[in-house]
Amino acid sequence: MNKMTILVGIQRDGYTFQLAPPSRQLLDGRRADDAPLPDSLFLRYETGHDFISVLGQRELRWTVAEALTGLQRDQIEQIGQVEYVDPKRNFAKINPAA
Repeated sequence: MNKMTILVGIQRDGYTFQLAPPSRQLLDGRRADDAPLPDSLFLRYETGHDFISVLGQRELRWTVAEALTGLQRDQIEQIGQVEYVDPKRNFAKINPAA
């Protein structure tokens, strides 16, 4: 089973998400159009309290994965697992549905 990795960067005023390079390669031939994908996605919040558990919100995790890949949830599930990784903190969250 394949694994799609989304890298997470935590900043003072939000989170940055981007597909790991090998995960971009998993998308080859899976998208109906050739529209460019975003390099990253930034979600801003006013205070840490507003956005305490971003990776604990299932629907938000799916929305981020869909925005970065240009695929629908069922298409992403066909690829395999989705892993959110914060490389600076050695943190990983597997599967948005979990």
